[in-house]
Amino acid sequence: MVKWCRPGEFCDPSRGRFGIGEGTVTGSAYLFKEDMVPSDVIQGRLKDCWLLGAMTIVAARARALQERVRFAWLQWGLYAVELFLDGSWISVIVDDLIPCGRDGRPVFGRCFDNYCVWVPIMEKAYAKLMGGYAGLEYGSENDGLVALTGGIPKNIDIHEEQGMLLDGSMWARLVKYHRKGHMMGCANHGTASDAGNIERDHAYAILAVHDVGGFQILQLRNPWGRGEWTGRFSRDNPMWHSVPRDVKHAVGYEAWQSKRGGGSFFICWEDFYSHFDRVHVCKLIDRSWEAVTIRDCEWKGETAGGCNNHATCSNNPQFRLIVSQPTGAHPNVRTLSRTQDTPH
Repeated sequence: MVKWCRPGEFCDPSRGRFGIGEGTVTGSAYLFKEDMVPSDVIQGRLKDCWLLGAMTIVAARARALQERVRFAWLQWGLYAVELFLDGSWISVIVDDLIPCGRDGRPVFGRCFDNYCVWVPIMEKAYAKLMGGYAGLEYGSENDGLVALTGGIPKNIDIHEEQGMLLDGSMWARLVKYHRKGHMMGCANHGTASDAGNIERDHAYAILAVHDVGGFQILQLRNPWGRGEWTGRFSRDNPMWHSVPRDVKHAVGYEAWQSKRGGGSFFICWEDFYSHFDRVHVCKLIDRSWEAVTIRDCEWKGETAGGCNNHATCSNNPQFRLIVSQPTGAHPNVRTLSRTQDTPH
């Protein structure tokens, strides 16, 4: 049985000493906490790992998430959440009634700390755009990243780039993306191994890409808040004994080891490309870029060709871009379509 509750019915504000947006009437909760971290995000029963995974990634940049809430009237339970969809920012108005279970806790996405509500509020806002919570099931992590940042999406199929794996350029590309501040996630869509407790068709967040002291290590997080990798360089794995102290410090090993649970884990590059086959990259752009949006088309009838998995893909509206003079810029094309990708 599901019942709709306000934050004052399922939050415990006494647990939080520091918060942003404190309410005064509803038993009160915080919208955000000051020291936001990726482990704040916990996926619920809904199969929207692609969205919760994106929230996990963006949570590493608290300001980027806080800017998405354009208006918050916690006293009366009213929020305006700004999301990027089909080439423009859209303000979505939602209330703070959240579906909860028999235990009184949210049944879908929630914050790890039981005094914050930004996760269920943002999830509800996106659900409103999709016509309801059911519309959130299945999607691409890049859809969530673009909605939260307005960035440029790029998907990398690791196993189609064998040459780049062998010569090291694939690793160098991920290191470059991370150092430039681009956001990344990953998934295993069935062509990679699912050993070591890695879930297939499930979106993970890439929190860090470390190339230090001869070690190539990534830090990932499962939006479930549990289900960590159990292979090499996992928690308490003996491989860590061979890692120098300065390298451990550089990757944040001590802080990670001292905080049990949360779903985050380390994995070496060799194991990563053996267990994941897709990397989602969301490139963030600054205001110096110019954007042009073309809306004079529709996906309807014969022009609804579907994604490139279908022979009818070529029926989709198409546009030819011509660069008339030499330029150092790199054109990016944003396709305004929603793919059904990772279900869990």
